[in-house]
Amino acid sequence: MPKILFSRKSSTALIGNGISFVAEVDGWGVAAFLNGEMTSDALHIWQMAVHEQQQRRGIGRRLIAAAEQSAITEGARALTLTTFRNVPWNVAILPQPRLHSSPAP
Repeated sequence: MPKILFSRKSSTALIGNGISFVAEVDGWGVAAFLNGEMTSDALHIWQMAVHEQQQRRGIGRRLIAAAEQSAITEGARALTLTTFRNVPWNVAILPQPRLHSSPAP
């Protein structure tokens, strides 16, 4: 059984009160999503997932780009997320030139 990291209630709150994007592929359906929330000076990405069959097609990068544009529009000074360094598919979608690494708490 997979470990549940976000409850339906917290995900619904992010969709209703935060920032949400869904990627749909013609002829296939919903392929990915991203949701987050504005903090005092940043847009923080809480969740992002791309369906396994749709990975490595740039969908995750386009979701990050949409979140970045939303952050700019909302006046945020940063786009943030928390992820694991040792998961290769996570690092692949991050915007490397602007990536800032912070030690784990």
